[in-house]
Amino acid sequence: MGIRIKSWKRFQHFKDRRPPWIKLYRDLLDDLDWHRLSGDDAKLLTMLWLLASENEGELPESESLAFRLRMAESDLIAALPRLSHWLEHDDIAAISEQYQDGPSETETETETETETDQEGRDAEDRAARRAEREAKDQERIDTWEAFRAAAVAKASNGEAAAAELYLARLEEAVERYYAEKGGQFTPTRKASLARRLDPCPLPVLLSAVEVYVDRDTGLKDERWLAGIAKRMGQLSEAELDRDMDRHRAQFRDRGLYAELT
Repeated sequence: MGIRIKSWKRFQHFKDRRPPWIKLYRDLLDDLDWHRLSGDDAKLLTMLWLLASENEGELPESESLAFRLRMAESDLIAALPRLSHWLEHDDIAAISEQYQDGPSETETETETETETDQEGRDAEDRAARRAEREAKDQERIDTWEAFRAAAVAKASNGEAAAAELYLARLEEAVERYYAEKGGQFTPTRKASLARRLDPCPLPVLLSAVEVYVDRDTGLKDERWLAGIAKRMGQLSEAELDRDMDRHRAQFRDRGLYAELT
């Protein structure tokens, strides 16, 4: 006589043979008999469940079963008594059916509805998180744009054009740097740079941007610019003018100042 999965009809509810999937109940998490199985025996039992689905819970004779499982028949016969909690066979004692008692079809329909409801809630949560991220990104972009607008507003009539040009070229340079690295000048980075540069006096800001853009080698990120601005902020006006004169002499025909003039 062949081997059977114990209480198969209550364990699974398939009307057709060879279903594409079988049920694996969450109760296994708290089933002591399952946890006492070795890894090999647990794997074997799972394979037996899959094979049993082909014939309403019935398993073939040991020789055919061993072939389907790609294992020695002697190893299979030795392992079956260790799985007696889940099997019925003339040589295997009948035991408790507690694990095999599956839910009714009505309960199964309720589970399906609950899963659908949960999927809907998960989709709503993802949409809410995405909207929150987009709102924060827009806030950071607004911080950057406000910084640029404030810098131009602080400029005198003669400096306003320079401020607009310099900050536009700065953004292009930083975007180019990150593009070469396979990244982006993200809203978070823009907001961070705006906060670093906002305290700088306008002459220091424009001088630092000019040096950064002119010396753009693709090797420096925007934090390098913040370092330049901090150092320049410690110079006197005369020292800053002297440094910028030397810089412009070096980049006479190809620098940002030359583009402005």
